[in-house]
This record gives sequence, C-alpha cells and structure tokens, in this order.
Amino acid sequence: MAAVTRQRTGRAEILWLQSMGIMDAVLGLRGEVPWGGTQPRGLCHITLTDGRGEVIWRSGAPWAGEHPYLSHFADGMMAVDAAPGRAPRVLCLASQGGEGVLRFLDLGTGRMEGEVSLPRNDYTWVLCGRSDPARGGRTVVLTTQDVGYYAGGHGRHSALFLDGEGGVIREVEVPGDGHFPACFDADGDGWDEFMLGYDLFDHDGEHLWRTDYWRRRRINLMRQHADQVLIHRGLGEEGWTAVIPGSDALYRVDAGGRVLWRRRWHRWVRRKGVAPWPVRTHVQFVALGRLLANDEREYVFVLHNRFGMSLVDLEGRVVWRGKLPENWPGGRPACVEADSFHTGTPMVLWKNPLGTGQDLLVYNEAGWPYAVDGRGSRVVEFAWPAEARQADAFRLPGLSEAGARPPYRPDDWGYGYRCLTEDIDDDGRQEVLIFDRRHCWVYGLEDGAAR
Repeated sequence: MAAVTRQRTGRAEILWLQSMGIMDAVLGLRGEVPWGGTQPRGLCHITLTDGRGEVIWRSGAPWAGEHPYLSHFADGMMAVDAAPGRAPRVLCLASQGGEGVLRFLDLGTGRMEGEVSLPRNDYTWVLCGRSDPARGGRTVVLTTQDVGYYAGGHGRHSALFLDGEGGVIREVEVPGDGHFPACFDADGDGWDEFMLGYDLFDHDGEHLWRTDYWRRRRINLMRQHADQVLIHRGLGEEGWTAVIPGSDALYRVDAGGRVLWRRRWHRWVRRKGVAPWPVRTHVQFVALGRLLANDEREYVFVLHNRFGMSLVDLEGRVVWRGKLPENWPGGRPACVEADSFHTGTPMVLWKNPLGTGQDLLVYNEAGWPYAVDGRGSRVVEFAWPAEARQADAFRLPGLSEAGARPPYRPDDWGYGYRCLTEDIDDDGRQEVLIFDRRHCWVYGLEDGAAR
C-alpha cells in the first residue's frame, strides 16, 4: 500500500508498505500448501520517500525472495497519528510468530518506539482519532476484515478500541463491518467518532446506533458486509450522510442512522437451454464527486466488481450503467485471465484536474489505469512506460511451470497497478501516482494531456 503524509515537514511525502495484508492470517488457517514455505510470514517493511522518490528512511527488512509473495487488502494496515504535543507517529499492523502486533514508529526517523500485542492476528485496519485528553487525546481503532469468511476463521467481525499508548479501552462486535471504516467528528464536539460498517461508535467505543434497516435484521457476513463507508458533507449543507456499498445493496444513511434509500442491482444470467434468471449484482466500491461536465451536482459512481459500473444521483436514481473496458497497452500477461482482479482500492477520485470544476475517476482494476467521467467516457490516458510490462509466466514451487495460474487472484501476487491522487509538488493541482511492486510513475496535466 501507499499513503501520502504531510505531518513531518508540511510537504507531501509517501509511505510505502510491503505486507501480506490479510493473507498472513489466511495462510495460518489454510494449513500446508505446496508453496507456503516461500511466503514471508510477518513481512512488514516501510519506506518513507519524498515526492521525487528519494528515500528518507526504511524500517524492517524488504522482501528479497526469489518468488512473488501473496498480499491482499493491506490498504488500511498503516496510519499516521499526529497527536497534539507530540511528534507524529506511524502506526502499523503486523504479524510476529503468528500473533498480531501493533507497532509505533517515529515518522521523522522511522525508529521503532514500541509494540503492543493484540488478541487476534487478523486486524487489517487502523484508525486514529481525536479523543478525551484523559486518554492521551487519541483513540486508536483496529478492525478485523475477511478472515472470518474462511473455513476455520473467527467467524465474527470485531473492533478493538485502544488509547494513544495502546492500552485497551474495549472490544466491540461489529457484525456488518467489512472494509474502509470511517473516522470523523460526527456530532461537532471536537472528538472523533467511528463508523464501522452499519454502526456508529463514540470516541470511547460506546455504541451510538446501528442503521435502522439492520436494527432488527440479521446480517449475513458474506452477503451483506459493508465494503466501504464514505462520509459525505454536501456543499452548503449542514450535517453529513454516509454512502455504504453493502455487498448486496447500496445505502445512503443520515446522521441519525436512518436509511434514506437502499438500492439493489441485478444482472441476467443466461445458459443454453435454461431460461434467463436474475442474479443480484455485488456492490463493492464507490466514489463521490462532480462527475459530469457542466453539472454542479454530485453523483455516486458504483463499482460492481468487474461485472459492471453504475452512476447514481444522491436520491438513489440510476443515471448510467455500463462496463469500463480492460486496458493493456503492453498486452495482458499470459497468466492473467480477463476480468480476474479484485483490488482493495479499484479507483480514486481526481479532483478537478482540467480546471473546469468536473472531477474524474482514475480506474485501476482492469490493467493500466485511465481516467473517466461519470458516464464511463475515457477523458485522460496515461502514457505507457515499457518498464511497466509484467511477467507472462507465473512460477511458484508446487505449481506446473507451463501455463500456471496464480492461486487466489492475480492482483494478490502483484499483477496490475494501484493509484493515488495527490498534489505532491505543491502546485495546487493533484498528480496521479501509478505504481506496482517495482516502480512508481507520476503523471500531471499540461494543457489537458497527461505528462
């Protein structure tokens, strides 16, 4: 994963994390696999660079193995904590000897300041929020993710509330929490609340509410977990709402937990000799912005994995449906099947890159990224560098050398690309960072074209 921070110098710097993410815990559940011995259990290597890619410090040993390593959903395993009155720190989740730990590093030097043992090893998201000074002014929240889906897993999602030094405040069950929880000041008291799935918690872990739709219904962990919580504060509007892609439906929820609307999608499945039947389409990820030209209204762009995409207005009405195409300027690697990616962050919002007031979306779940508007029209293409070509052959011990396919998904082994949007040169405009496990390419705009 990669994250931009300005807490050290005020200028954009980038934290890069090598980690197996959730797969460290998953392999612990799966038992022996032929290639398991090649995997770097406990991998946690962090690098801080400036906006030009110059290394400032490194922490931990980088992966130097002969074979690729498995990593899924490391997107939330690292965060920067900038508590008042103390130097900013990096908080990072890791595994050590099969046990979960939370590490504290000094952002200025990368020096390890401390480590806290955790009751589980499948925490994969860390949030830092403002809290009661009696608790050091910070609350740290760790949430669990997909491990409960796997056979032998814990089978439940929970969150651990800690104070700023790692002391346990309380553990809470969060049956609908999936990915991308939110930390924000929900009630204007200057302290942060945490929205984990369909539930809102106060800074001390006290449960405030669950969305009204789910208060008397049982949540199916596989089919109805919240894959994301996106907090929206409209221009000129008071209060906030949350847009939640909840696996089998999309929700918009107000600040009191009332579901304003709930939207489902279906696609028709056809097989020879069988009448077509509707199958519910997964709602995986959303982005929200001014996505249409000459239109000041905000819209929600919805990804249904690689089944398709939708554009929805803030009243839940579908404006557009389609499917963004794959994009492989150098050719798709031979071991990668079409539409086989399932990344943690499949797209990012690019704020007003053309200076027209319109936002774009940089899409990175189907090959080399490109930027689209809210109706899926390709607006900006990024020049393809030859060094971005990825290997055709996938090799691991225990797999056939000829035509082997990666276990799990190819993006879990480093295939494909990720993106960030950030103003890393302080010129007032966001650049687009495209990266894989070997390289990072930075693109800006000159006269409406990528440079």
